[in-house]
Amino acid sequence: MSATDSANRTATAADVDTTAADHLPAADLEKWVAFDDAYDAFVKAHPALGLGSNTWATTNLRRNFGPRLISEGVVIRLLNRRWLAHRDKFGPALFRLIQRAPAELIERAKARAAGIGADSDDTRPA
Repeated sequence: MSATDSANRTATAADVDTTAADHLPAADLEKWVAFDDAYDAFVKAHPALGLGSNTWATTNLRRNFGPRLISEGVVIRLLNRRWLAHRDKFGPALFRLIQRAPAELIERAKARAAGIGADSDDTRPA
């Protein structure tokens, strides 16, 4: 599959695992696109945000915010480990997430500094 084919690819019923397919009527499958393509479109639509557009940007986005995007129903994970994003819902959800992220990161950093919570990476003996 060429890069052009991959960029224009939409989900098919065979791509979606049974648990995700239970939530998706067949007509809605056309609204799902590859996660990386949806992210690239978001970055190009909002250059003022200064978001990275390389492979590491999407990898870090999946790692740090993927579970939240999945729980909000804007991203699904397929059986073949590919991710799909909802064409209409991904941008607004990511924008809301980006707005909240700095405050959440600051709170986690304060908790780590205070030695509170599971995020604490302070393993030094007292």
